[in-house]
Amino acid sequence: MIKNITLVNNKVKQVDSKKIGKKFAWVRCINPSSENISKLSRLSKIPESELIESVQEEERPKLTAKKFIEIIYRCPYVKGEDIVTLPIYFYIYKNKIITIEKQKNQILESIEQNLDKKKFLLKKGSGNFVFHVLDAINDLFLEHIDKIAEGVEVFEQEKRFTQTGMENIYESSVALSYFNQALLANIEVLNTLRKCKHKIISKKDLELFSELYYDALHILDTETIQRNVITNLFNLQSIISSNKLNIFMKRLASLALIFMVPTLISAMYGMNFTYIPLKNHPYGFHITVMMCIAISAFLTVIFLIADWI
Repeated sequence: MIKNITLVNNKVKQVDSKKIGKKFAWVRCINPSSENISKLSRLSKIPESELIESVQEEERPKLTAKKFIEIIYRCPYVKGEDIVTLPIYFYIYKNKIITIEKQKNQILESIEQNLDKKKFLLKKGSGNFVFHVLDAINDLFLEHIDKIAEGVEVFEQEKRFTQTGMENIYESSVALSYFNQALLANIEVLNTLRKCKHKIISKKDLELFSELYYDALHILDTETIQRNVITNLFNLQSIISSNKLNIFMKRLASLALIFMVPTLISAMYGMNFTYIPLKNHPYGFHITVMMCIAISAFLTVIFLIADWI
């Protein structure tokens, strides 16, 4: 699906590609087909093979400056209960900016729905438009990281390492790993973009992209801190589980030793021998029982002192 969005008499309109002319236009393409790629190629003069290669392959974020500017930037995407990152493709050529999404992106969808209130995005040129989109993507990264931080904080306050809680923390850890890879690549793009010398990019745009670059660095620092917190939680959970197991094994060993002596004595008296100590003694049974109790009590006191039980 392709939408050609521009201003007509200061009103946001979707127009046919032939009616764009020299006006600034945003060409939005969602889940492009081969026919859509061909139309985009004719509209932007970008080789069709290059568009196909970029869209079909899961490319790492990058910036390519030729007669046109190609920007690939990753954005958070909620897929069921998981959070992953997907690329958005930007192609800037003269008065047109083309965005390609493999799946509908919530940021671009929001911008399109609110263009009537943000007409300046279609008035200030391609650089300013790209800045606002990338800025919104960075904000979305930070929003998801803050939500993860809130969940971790609640988990820390409850101090209960339940199975469900640990699974949620693990999912957050996976999401942060995706974010880390995406942010590192996005920062490389912004670093190149803020130094880009292309006639399409103005000096004012370069200043805006420099701001984005430092914002992205801050977001990466925040993500790294949260990832370290989660790693520490996993380490703490491992230590606590190991400690609980050690305590359980010590108690089990203590009980085994306490009951071993009476069991051993009773086993000895159960042997088929003619002469056994205290066998014919009138108080032999009582003496044997008291001896078992005394030895068990002595071992119990020893283990209590050693804090094994």
